Amino acid sequence: MLWLLTNAAVRSGEGDINLYAAVDTGDMGAIEGLLKRGTNVDARNPTNGWTPLINAANRGAFEAAKLLLSHGADVNARTSSKSGSTVLLFAISSENLKLVTFLLDHGAHINAPAKDGNTPLYFAVSRGQFETATLLLDRGADPNQHSFRNDRSNVFTPLMKAVLDGNTNMVALLLAKGADLEKRNNRGHTVLMEAAGYSNPAMVQYLIARGAQINTRGHRGHTAIMYAALNGQSKNLKLLLQAGADPLAKASDLEEPDWSPNYGAEKLAQDHGHHEALKIILEAQRRASPSP
Repeated sequence: MLWLLTNAAVRSGEGDINLYAAVDTGDMGAIEGLLKRGTNVDARNPTNGWTPLINAANRGAFEAAKLLLSHGADVNARTSSKSGSTVLLFAISSENLKLVTFLLDHGAHINAPAKDGNTPLYFAVSRGQFETATLLLDRGADPNQHSFRNDRSNVFTPLMKAVLDGNTNMVALLLAKGADLEKRNNRGHTVLMEAAGYSNPAMVQYLIARGAQINTRGHRGHTAIMYAALNGQSKNLKLLLQAGADPLAKASDLEEPDWSPNYGAEKLAQDHGHHEALKIILEAQRRASPSP
């Protein structure tokens, strides 16, 4: 049996190695024996910084996690990898709702982000885990927290992720639990501005129906129709214009767009070769400012 180690072996670090192995195999007797002999419950894998509890959470091993926590394991331990994920994130990954609940009951920080900004709620939303997201929201997860940073340093909220994934049920859940339709990311974008550039007109229509502001401007004056034009999303353009989007809105490449707004949606569509979108915008502009 793995747990039949001498005290010297435990002190040398061999017990740490065997504790990982015991968690891997689910050998509860070995885990308990090693812990009783003084093996470090939070010993870290030197490669990725995983603790035995992280390993157990990753495997969805409820009984092992329960035993480790009863011996003082750090419920908020993080890996040393680039992502810096927490125990709770690994439990969510394992899709073990019982384990997620148990960790929360024992002090897991519900809004604690990983190094990449990934929060438990954002992670559950990104994986389409409706029940887990509901649990987290009911337990106090912040639906408006900036929760992820991509490789271009753009941040996103859980609602933005659900919208971009086209998950209407998740969007409805988040809105019901207090998500703000007008919450901006670090680029000044709202969820409607993000959605406008993607090929999902049903989501754009849904956000409009829920009251999303059509003509909100980003940091440089960009509006939702400009992102639709930039990406040639003609159906989105039609929906936005029908809902009252301003076809004459102007933006700038300067940080203060009100100083020198110099282009609109028509230029973005033209410069990127989106001829149908350009036609829609020009017609809307003609109607908005008819010739004398």
